[in-house]
Amino acid sequence: MDIAFLIIAGVIHFILGCLIIIRNRSSVQNIYFFVFAVTLGLWSISMALFSKASNPRLLFWIVESIYIFVSFSTIFFFLLSTVFVKNVFSQRVQKLLRYISVLLIILSCVLVIIPESLIRTIKIID
Repeated sequence: MDIAFLIIAGVIHFILGCLIIIRNRSSVQNIYFFVFAVTLGLWSISMALFSKASNPRLLFWIVESIYIFVSFSTIFFFLLSTVFVKNVFSQRVQKLLRYISVLLIILSCVLVIIPESLIRTIKIID
């Protein structure tokens, strides 16, 4: 039953993201929300696949994708939140937030390129 809920949640995230991006494709808020919703949907579906996979090689890639999608969803949630507080912070703080976003994206890309930094071994316990 948990797998069905994860897949349904993933599909709902995809649908919400598509509905938002269709309304206004040029809005920065909509773009960030779309990417955030899609990465959450992919994360949810990856979690469903993880609970059913038994092949160690496949498990490795599913776990890797879980880390990728969750790291990018947090980055785009951060970017989405910075759009809403744009008028609250000074220009200096906004610039700092942009640098933090870039650093987070670079860190996520490094962790994706070097998967051994996150996952060393996978053991299947019966």
